[in-house]
Amino acid sequence: MNKELRISNKWTYKSIDMPETSLFSRAATCTGGLQLFHLKEPALAAVLFTSSVEIIGKTAAELKLNKRTRIGVDLQFQLDEAEAFAKQTDGSLFSWLPVPIRYILSLEQILPPVINSFSDQDSRVRNYACEALYNIAKVVRGEFIFQFNNIFDALCKLSANSDPNVQSAAHLLDRLVKDIVTESDQFSIEEFIPLLRERMNVLNPYVRQFLVGWITVLDSVPDIDMLGFLPDFLDGLFNMLSDSSLEIRQQADSALSEFLQEIKNSPAVDYGRMAEILVQRASSSDEFTRWTAITWINEFVKLGGDQLVPYYSDILGAILPCIADKEEKIRVVARETNDELREIQADPAEGFDVGAILSIARRCALAL
Repeated sequence: MNKELRISNKWTYKSIDMPETSLFSRAATCTGGLQLFHLKEPALAAVLFTSSVEIIGKTAAELKLNKRTRIGVDLQFQLDEAEAFAKQTDGSLFSWLPVPIRYILSLEQILPPVINSFSDQDSRVRNYACEALYNIAKVVRGEFIFQFNNIFDALCKLSANSDPNVQSAAHLLDRLVKDIVTESDQFSIEEFIPLLRERMNVLNPYVRQFLVGWITVLDSVPDIDMLGFLPDFLDGLFNMLSDSSLEIRQQADSALSEFLQEIKNSPAVDYGRMAEILVQRASSSDEFTRWTAITWINEFVKLGGDQLVPYYSDILGAILPCIADKEEKIRVVARETNDELREIQADPAEGFDVGAILSIARRCALAL
C-alpha cells in the first residue's frame, strides 16, 4: 500500500510500500473505511485512541513515522521512545490520546469494526482488538450496551481460542463487560436470551465455562429475572452435567442448585416447560444427570402440585424406570417422588389423562 499523508505539522507518514499481510494492513482491512483527521486507516484510530503505549509504539514503528527535530532533521520513530512521545502535549499525533473516543468517532462507527476484528485469522489482530475494546469500554461504560449481543457472541467464540495472549486479553475484557452489564439499567435480558439459548448447545469446554459464568453473574443481579427465562437454557445446563470436565460439571451443578433454591422461594414458576425437560433428562445414560433430574422432579411434585396434572403421565413415565435404577440414591428419590405423585388430587377435567397413565404403567411393567 502506498500512502503519503501529513498527520500534523510535526509528524509525516512517509510514502512507503506496506505489504498487505502486515499487521497494520490486516487490522485496517478488518476495521472498514472510517476517516479520522485525514487518517485513511481506521485501525490506527482504534490503536491510538484505545491502546497502551506499547501498542502505540509498535504501530508508529510499523508506519515508519518520522518526527522533525528542532534543527530540521527528520528522524524515524524509535519503539523505545513510545512512552516519551505519548506524553507530549505539543500538538503532535500522540497528544490526541487523552481525547475521549466519543468526541472523535461515534460508537456506532467504531464498535462494529473492532468487534469484527475478533474473528481475524491473525492472533495479534484478535489480541489488539480485545485490548482496543477493553479501553473503549472503560471510557464509555454502559453506552456500548446496544452492541452487547455482538460483543457477547464475539467473546463466546474467543473463549475457545487457543492462543494464550488472546485468551488472557479476552478474560480481562469479559470481566470488564460483566461489571458494566451488572451496573447498567439499559441491559435487555429479553434480547439476550435467544442468543444464550443458541449458544448453550456448544460442546467446547471453554465456551461452556464462559456460558455458565455469564448465567451465574446475570442471575446475581436483582433487576434481571433469569429465573423467568430458565426454561430457555435449563436443558443446556443439564447437558453440561455429563461433560468430561469435572470443573464444568461442578459449575453446572452449582448453577442448577442455585436456581432450584430460587424456585423453592418463588411464588410464580413455569413448572410445565421445565417438567418436559426434566422428564427427558431423567432417562439420561449419565448417572449424575439422572439423579439431578429426578431430584428436580421430586421438588417440582412437592411445589407444583396441581400445576403438574397435565404432565402427570410424563412424570410417571420418568420416575417408574428410576425406581428400578441400579443406583440406590436414584431409587430412593424415585420412590419418594412416586408417593408424592399419588397424593395429588387429579381430575380428568384438569387434564389428567387416565388412558396415558395406564399405558405408561403397562409399558413399565413389561419392561421390568
